Amino acid sequence: MVSDVENLKRNLLLFTQIKDLEIPCLLVINMADRMRRKGISLDIGFLEQQLETKIALISTRKNEGIVLLKQLISNYKELSISPCLNASDIDPDYFDRLRKAFPNQLLYKLWLVITQDVNFGKTDRKEIDAIASFKTKSKSDLKRLQQKETIKRYQFINEVLKKGQTVDVSQAKDLRTKFDRVLTHKVWGYLIFFLILLTIFQAIYDWSTVPMDLIDGAFASLSEWLKTTLPRRCGY
Repeated sequence: MVSDVENLKRNLLLFTQIKDLEIPCLLVINMADRMRRKGISLDIGFLEQQLETKIALISTRKNEGIVLLKQLISNYKELSISPCLNASDIDPDYFDRLRKAFPNQLLYKLWLVITQDVNFGKTDRKEIDAIASFKTKSKSDLKRLQQKETIKRYQFINEVLKKGQTVDVSQAKDLRTKFDRVLTHKVWGYLIFFLILLTIFQAIYDWSTVPMDLIDGAFASLSEWLKTTLPRRCGY
């Protein structure tokens, strides 16, 4: 799975879901060349340990890390298929009944079939219908469980990134990041926002009189020119 260094948290949500399907999954973090400019540093060893996978830090723009990526792909059989977390904790009783009803199926795969109507290659039609008929919960209850699952995954991701990722905006060299640091400041941010609103107000109710006067004067001059020119050309 490919993520970029600036959106790692958001992309890790999908990564943990793929890992729970016990599929060999390699995490590729792109745009490594922007890390210094953004003040971002990653503890790759810690992230690999917590996510139970191999990580390739690359930059496709500068063609960096591609050799390592190829090596990791060629050795995909060595990747761990252990899930990142146990999603069944969101409702142990429900998932326990689901496990007993389908003892030979992967539990998280059953959950995806029930909640998202996905189809897996090794699941035949009769089995899918049997799983779908296991929707003993209402749609609102299933939706609530999905929300709990998402919260649980982000809690795991936040704990991992708390130690595995460091963002020091004071070290950022990117102009946009510097602007963000000022505009989102707890004091200067509100002051700048107020000044912007004041400027817009002034532009609408005060400064606009200058261009409006110019427009009115231009139309008045055009009207006078038409009054004197058109009758003369029409022979009146």
